[in-house]
Amino acid sequence: IMMHREELIPIERRERQPVLRSISEGLKYTFHDSAVFLALAIFLFVCTASINFNVLLPLIASNTLHTNSEVYGLLTSCFGAGALIGALISASLGRATWKILLGSALIFGISECVLAIQRTIIGTILLLLITGISYTIYTSNTNTLVQLSTPGYLQGRVAGLYSYIFAGTNSIGSLLDGALAELGGTQLAFFIGGGTALICAAIGMLFHVKGITRPKGSL
Repeated sequence: IMMHREELIPIERRERQPVLRSISEGLKYTFHDSAVFLALAIFLFVCTASINFNVLLPLIASNTLHTNSEVYGLLTSCFGAGALIGALISASLGRATWKILLGSALIFGISECVLAIQRTIIGTILLLLITGISYTIYTSNTNTLVQLSTPGYLQGRVAGLYSYIFAGTNSIGSLLDGALAELGGTQLAFFIGGGTALICAAIGMLFHVKGITRPKGSL
């Protein structure tokens, strides 16, 4: 309802190519466009090390807080509520920018590091709420920024690469967080995840200051 038809931009259409050549063209563009490559590279590391709540939330409830399934359900609901709030905030921002992307990644990393030292249910709930908000703002802005930085005829392929990273790293990340949790509890897993997000945000800020994220002057 809120969309304005006069603001819609026509997408350039090109002749269909063989599948392998089409995939190769999408990958070539990703590796040659510094803004898209940086956004997806940061996303790869954050998804692998920092976004594995399906593994860690049950362990927080059972091993860290020493509670039952009801508290686990509460923790999951609070993270989901934060994600919903983050989605509403993202929808109200208007346009994705690197400042929003990196700022939300920074908050996401800090909240995970603070979450690592929580020992109370209330503190954990509040941190999961903040984590959920920043998580959704970061992932949605990454997706939007990557697509807006890509020519229309390549958007489907680059968006597919984003989706592949988001879903494909889950199995590797789950194994990683499971091993970290076994080694040092959820504290170590969240410290590693939060620290990774913080390092990625810092690297992104460094490149953004140097102007590498705006190679074509669009964002």
